Amino acid sequence: MPQYCFRDIESGEELELFFPMNSAPSIGDVIDHDGRKLERRVSKGFSVPDPFKSYTTRVCSGGIARGLGMQVDKNDNPVVNSRAEEKALVKATMKSLENK
Repeated sequence: MPQYCFRDIESGEELELFFPMNSAPSIGDVIDHDGRKLERRVSKGFSVPDPFKSYTTRVCSGGIARGLGMQVDKNDNPVVNSRAEEKALVKATMKSLENK
C-alpha cells in the first residue's frame, strides 16, 4: 500500500498514512482519522541520488509547480485544484527525475 501525505487541520502537523490505491482520498479531501480531521496533501519533495554528483539532489515539487504555472502555498507546496493539475505535476516530476 502506498503512503499518502496529510495535514492535521487543527495543529498543522504533517503526517503520512497508508491506503490501498483504489480507496485513497483525493488531494484536498478531508478525512476523519482517529478523531482528527486530516486534509490530503501533495507529497513534498524527496531526495534521489544523482550519479553525476557526490551528494543527494532535492527535487522540489514547488519549483516544478511554478514552472507549470500552478500556485504554491507559503511553504512552497503546490496548490492542486484539479485532477488535471495533479496529473501534470506528477508527469513533470517524473520527467525531471528521468533527466537527472
